[in-house]
Amino acid sequence: RNCGSLQKGDEVILTIRGDSLDCWCSNGGKGSLQSEVFTRAVCDVYFGKQPISPAAKASVMKGIQ
Repeated sequence: RNCGSLQKGDEVILTIRGDSLDCWCSNGGKGSLQSEVFTRAVCDVYFGKQPISPAAKASVMKGIQ
């Protein structure tokens, strides 16, 4: 089952390895896709020069160190 229609408050966990993206949704859905272009775009949204959440980027980077 894919994530389908997400509702406000649903959580999505993304795992990216190379050009593969897997997701697990709190509504019980899961999915995956393989696309280098898409995974690079997702990474840029969260970890690029203008991240959607600078605090999340800083937290992840701190955990990597």
